[in-house]
Amino acid sequence: MSAAPVIRVRDLDFAYGRQPALQGVRFDIKALDFVSVIGPNGGGKSTLLKLLLGLLSPRRGTVEVCGGPPSKARLKLGYMPQRVELDPRFPVTVMDVTIMGRLGLRPGLGPYRRRDREAALAALESTGAADLRDRPFSELSGGQRQKVLIARALAGEPEILLLDEPTASLDPAVQDDLYALLNRLNATRTILMVSHDVSMVSRFVNRVLCVNRTCVEHCVTEIPRELSLLFDAREDLRLVRHDHDHTDHPPAGGACRD
Repeated sequence: MSAAPVIRVRDLDFAYGRQPALQGVRFDIKALDFVSVIGPNGGGKSTLLKLLLGLLSPRRGTVEVCGGPPSKARLKLGYMPQRVELDPRFPVTVMDVTIMGRLGLRPGLGPYRRRDREAALAALESTGAADLRDRPFSELSGGQRQKVLIARALAGEPEILLLDEPTASLDPAVQDDLYALLNRLNATRTILMVSHDVSMVSRFVNRVLCVNRTCVEHCVTEIPRELSLLFDAREDLRLVRHDHDHTDHPPAGGACRD
């Protein structure tokens, strides 16, 4: 018998007032999946993440994370938002930002414990940013900032990472470096990542959820070597076939179309 999914969504509807945002969404995510959520702006991608985090409640349907409601699983989730607003004049260091990921894990108020600082440093080391720990966050490059924000999400030692467009506005070389980092993290954590990359060619994700109010799931398959040469690829690429119109829905459990 296969293991229960770590995320299970069934017949999910959500609306902002009278404006539908998601309709009939259903999928499963298993432990150690690396799933990319793609779709147009305004299609419901970020809304879906907020529902998984328990920041929003469904109008209809169910969302389960680690076998229960999202509100009961928040300590098992690490979240990186699409935008982080920090006043550049505020003297916050990389370690200060990273250790914020331990908020909610401490018993009451008071200073951070030694365990919190150890976990924050370990998170920075896992993203290759430990040497930046004393640097002002405002002085970092875009790629460095994204690594630190991923470290903040990791500082709480989550089982699942939810990332909202972590590679947005980064140049291709920095994007590749960040994807390689996520691939390494995927060895021990489930990753669900919203992406602006509509090319749908990826070396790392094993499944794709295409969200545009409804949700259609795709598998990824390795592409022939002849095609990979067109992408100047030194590693395996995988391809997603994308030929639906969101008028149909995949069956529960996420049967792939290819």
